[in-house]
Amino acid sequence: ESLVNVDEMNARRKTEASRNKKRQLRDTTFEVHIVFDGGAENNKVVKPHATTLLDLVKKKVNEECDTFEVPYGLQIKTTFPNKTELYIHLKDVAAKVKQNKRWSQIMYLSYITQFRRRAKDSSHASNNGGSGESKEKDHNKNKFILMTDGDVSFNYEAVERLLDILQADLRVGAVCGRINPIGSGPLVWYQKFDYAIGHWFQKAAEHVLGTVTCIPGCFSL
Repeated sequence: ESLVNVDEMNARRKTEASRNKKRQLRDTTFEVHIVFDGGAENNKVVKPHATTLLDLVKKKVNEECDTFEVPYGLQIKTTFPNKTELYIHLKDVAAKVKQNKRWSQIMYLSYITQFRRRAKDSSHASNNGGSGESKEKDHNKNKFILMTDGDVSFNYEAVERLLDILQADLRVGAVCGRINPIGSGPLVWYQKFDYAIGHWFQKAAEHVLGTVTCIPGCFSL
């Protein structure tokens, strides 16, 4: 659902551009990256849980996906109807790269901030007839990484609000949204209480002390 929401943002930002010039998403393009532990094996075999995701993606985009062999396993690329690029990174934890989410974070942060940034910068420079140092710095100012979990649903306004906060104060390095668990029963009640304590008490106290030590990976920019 969130993947569809991101694709809809790409379409909606054009409408926002003509209606309100101050909206932060008017010149924003999105691309989506999904990282799977153990999704590939021997750089050729896609394991069952990754195959399930690929089947769902193919039904949604109605077109085939391109598959590439990469140093960490396999990379699968496709494009949603509103031109949102989707990259699925399938880690070969048996032979190529370490498993678990911390190593995945290191991998995708390095991939996005270095490899993808250089690819985007090269395209931007060629489209503008050159690449001066000032142009590159200006171009790099407006790059953001939105981290989210697979079971989190979010909308256009939530992402725009995070962007507004980051761009209003360049001293801010990251900002997170408040997560609202959905459901009923004692377990969900406890989860709502635990999330509220973490958001309103723990992080507020850290902010007063000088810095927030950890932002939730489920919805942070």
